[in-house]
Amino acid sequence: MFKTILLAEDDPGVQRMLCRVLVEENYHVIQTKNLEEALKRLSDAQIDLILLDLALPLTCSQAFEQIRKKTSLPLILISSGDNQPLQRWNSQTEALVEKPLDLFRLLGTIEKLLEEPLKSPVACRVVH
Repeated sequence: MFKTILLAEDDPGVQRMLCRVLVEENYHVIQTKNLEEALKRLSDAQIDLILLDLALPLTCSQAFEQIRKKTSLPLILISSGDNQPLQRWNSQTEALVEKPLDLFRLLGTIEKLLEEPLKSPVACRVVH
């Protein structure tokens, strides 16, 4: 059975590339361009993992608060900037992936998180 990943990425090129790679790895991908779309899809689709770009037009705190109100699913953040401010939220996410993306490590992180039983969030792991 396919696992479903909710991908919230506002850069069309990055979104297409990630979707292509994830589909090639036999994941079902639901693509959204912003947090509002992602939150709606959380309500109407069976999701196994969330992949969220931090460059979306909301602050980190708003994104975390809104997602965590709806779900405790595994959450991987994609960041292209300084990750110091993220330490405040590191207990609410499973992994932080920095751009430029290392696709092999990203896929390994996704696989590992999907194999783990659903539990309360653990400390953030930065994937270089």
